[in-house]
Amino acid sequence: MSHAIQAAKPSCMKPIHWAIAGSLTLAVASIGWSAFHPVTTRCTAYIPTDQPLIAHAGGGMPDATYTNSVAALNLAYRHGFRYFELDFLYRNGLVVGRSDERLGDSLADVVAWFEANEDAILVTDLKNGNQHLSLIAEKFGTTRVIPQIYHPSEYAAASALGFSEIIFTAYRMPTGSEGNQQWRDAVNALDLWAVTIPKDRIELADGVRHPVFLHTVNSPISGFGLYTDCLIPADTKGPPQP
Repeated sequence: MSHAIQAAKPSCMKPIHWAIAGSLTLAVASIGWSAFHPVTTRCTAYIPTDQPLIAHAGGGMPDATYTNSVAALNLAYRHGFRYFELDFLYRNGLVVGRSDERLGDSLADVVAWFEANEDAILVTDLKNGNQHLSLIAEKFGTTRVIPQIYHPSEYAAASALGFSEIIFTAYRMPTGSEGNQQWRDAVNALDLWAVTIPKDRIELADGVRHPVFLHTVNSPISGFGLYTDCLIPADTKGPPQP
């Protein structure tokens, strides 16, 4: 398996300036981004944007999202994506999917797809925990994989496995102002590729010193990288340059 293409740190992605956007921040905090961006179950259209993008669950299809399928990967790749988030479970072995009811394609087919597309970068979301992250390294290698960690304490173990680019994702962290400040202080001390925050907790980007992605977003939100189903890179001839 070739690992010639390495993930590039998205240095241009910065959180928006919350002092300028103060009134928007208050509105978002009180109403919630989910009111503006409901859950998408299929892509009725694909909207080009020049923001850094990661294809969520392999990318959205015209008839479904969250498929974690080779068909979704192929469509997203043709749209110009080169970063692909996929869900994994451990069920007496590593499988692709969000849950037993929403499994994706076979692990062998997904591994083969990444072997065939040597400029594709995998972003992992292990639904039952990173204790099986070593299996990702075994199957996909480490050079073209960016694991998501769910707590700052997981950074050392992921790094020890050989992953040089790591994302901290905040969706499993408890809410509350004191807890939020604690994990932000902890992740700011780490050498991370990015921090990912749920779109309905966008205010947490304030104070994060790393590039910030929001998930899952299907309408452009300026100032962030985005995990998306239905947005696509504006330049569909190749990967966006972060």
